[in-house]
Amino acid sequence: QGTAWQRSQDFLDHLRKLANELSCTVAQIVVAWTIRQPSVDIALCGARHPKQIQETAAAMTLDLDPSVLERINSWIAETLADGPIG
Repeated sequence: QGTAWQRSQDFLDHLRKLANELSCTVAQIVVAWTIRQPSVDIALCGARHPKQIQETAAAMTLDLDPSVLERINSWIAETLADGPIG
């Protein structure tokens, strides 16, 4: 496994801890963060099971206050500091 893989895993670890703090899922955080970006008008999310649709819909009401958004943005910056992943 390379450094890009490790950076991705570190980022996911941050998101998992945050999901635990907020009593939600990582997927909900990702969707909630995405729809709060100024350049995003809509987020299209796929699902294989009805439960996944309900989980994604719950992201619409997830409250990511400015301090949480700042934390996520700093983790993204850390993850991409050595260049893009993938």
